Amino acid sequence: MHRSVNEQHLVPYRSSFEWLSRGVQLAEMEVRIGNWSKGQCNTYLRSMGLNKALSETVYDTAKHNAVCDNDDIKCPIPQSWQTDVSLDMFIEAPMHLLFLGIVKSTMEVSDIYMKQYRLGNKFMSHVNTYIAQLEKFHLDFLQIRPLPNTNYLSEWCLGMARVFPYIYGMVTTAIEPTIHYGDKYMCMIYSMYVMISHLMTRCHTSSQQQLQYIKLFLDCCHQFCKATHDESIIPFWLSKGNYVTLLNLPEQIEKFGPLRDYWDGSRERYIHLIKKKLVNMRHTSSFMSCKLTEVHRTNVLDWIMHDLDPPVTASTVSHNTVFYTYASKAMIMDNLKGGKIISGYYHPQYPKHVIVAYREANKMLGLIALHADIGINEQYESGMYFCEFSEDMPLAASSPRQYICENVTVGAIMLPFINSNEEFQMQYSVIYSDWDILKSNGDKGLPQISYDIF
Repeated sequence: MHRSVNEQHLVPYRSSFEWLSRGVQLAEMEVRIGNWSKGQCNTYLRSMGLNKALSETVYDTAKHNAVCDNDDIKCPIPQSWQTDVSLDMFIEAPMHLLFLGIVKSTMEVSDIYMKQYRLGNKFMSHVNTYIAQLEKFHLDFLQIRPLPNTNYLSEWCLGMARVFPYIYGMVTTAIEPTIHYGDKYMCMIYSMYVMISHLMTRCHTSSQQQLQYIKLFLDCCHQFCKATHDESIIPFWLSKGNYVTLLNLPEQIEKFGPLRDYWDGSRERYIHLIKKKLVNMRHTSSFMSCKLTEVHRTNVLDWIMHDLDPPVTASTVSHNTVFYTYASKAMIMDNLKGGKIISGYYHPQYPKHVIVAYREANKMLGLIALHADIGINEQYESGMYFCEFSEDMPLAASSPRQYICENVTVGAIMLPFINSNEEFQMQYSVIYSDWDILKSNGDKGLPQISYDIF
C-alpha cells in the first residue's frame, strides 16, 4: 500500500483507482478478522481521501462478511473504480478549484484577519470605491462586484483574482500599515496572485515552475497560519481539500492543456431545466426516463424554433468587451490626472503603451496612447510595479470602431498608485487580460515573486 498502518506521519502518495481499491480491500479484511475497530477503519480510509459514507459501507460489509463463508465474501468497491477510465481523467476545473475555492477562501480568511483588528468596515468602504470603477467598465475578463463577498459568483472571484494584491493589499498600505503580521499576509496574497497567473496563462510555463509557485503559496498560507493562529487550531489550508488539490494541476495542464480551456460553469444552469420537471419525490427509473425525455423534446423544439425564427439583435454596432470606450478625450485625461482606474488595450507594436479609446462621430473611435515612462517616479507597492504615465501625442489617432473591436484581443487595466499624504503623480501599474503585467523593464510578461515583499 506504500503506507504502513503504523505511520507516525501521513506520507503523500499519488492516488489511483487501483490504489484506492487495495485500501478498501485492506480495511475490509482488517475489520473482518477483528483487528480494526470502526474508528480505525474510518481513520485509515480518510487518510486515503475517502469519505465517511464509504467507510461505513466498508465496515458494515466487513461485519457481515465475518459470519459468511469464504465464497460469499464481498468487498464494496464502487463500480466507477472498475472501469477503463483512470482517476486522472476526472480533471480539476478552475471555476470551482481556483476561484470559488482558493480565491473565495482567501477572501474569507482576509475578512477574519481584518475583523480581528476591527478594520473590516473601514476596508470595505475604502476599496469599494475602486471596485465600483472596475465594475462600470463591464469587461468580460474582469467582472467584479463590491464587497462584502456574500454570494460572490465564480466570475466575480475571477475578476477579484486579477486585482487581488491591489485591492486587498490596501489593508497594509492605506488602511493600517502597522497591522500585525502584515508581511505574512502580503506574502500569502501575492504568492496566490502569481500562482494563479501562471496557472491560467496560455503562455508556456513548465510544470516544475508551476509546482514551485503552488508550493510557495501553500508555504505562505502555513506561515500566515502559524503567525496568526493558535497551534490547537487546524490551519485553513489543511481543513479544506482545495489547497492540497492544487498540487495536481501542473501534471493535469501538461496532459490536458491550458487550465482556462476547461472552465465548467456555462452549462451549470442546465439544472434549472431539470428542476422544473421534478415536481415530486418519485425516483423510479421510469419516472426519471419520462422526465428526461420531456426535457429533451422541449430542447429540440427550442432549437428548431431558434433556427426558423432567429432572434433579431437590438443593435448591429460592434462592441468589444476587453476595453471600455470613454465618452470623450477630456474624460480620459481627467481620469489620468485624477488617479482613477483606466481601461484600455494592448497594441503589440507599442508594448510600453496603453491605448485608450473614446467615442467619435460616424462610428469612429478616437485613440489616445498613454506611455509608461519606465524608471520615472517608479514605485513598488503590494508586489506591483508602478511608474509615471504620460500622453504620447504623436500616436493619437482615429480608427473605425468595427476595425478596432474586431482586432483588439488583449485588454489592459491601469491601476493608480494613491498615497493619501502626497499629491497624485500619475503613477500606474498595468495588468492585462491574458494575466500578464507591465514589468519594471518595460516588457509585458507574467508576474514574478516580488522582492519588496519576500
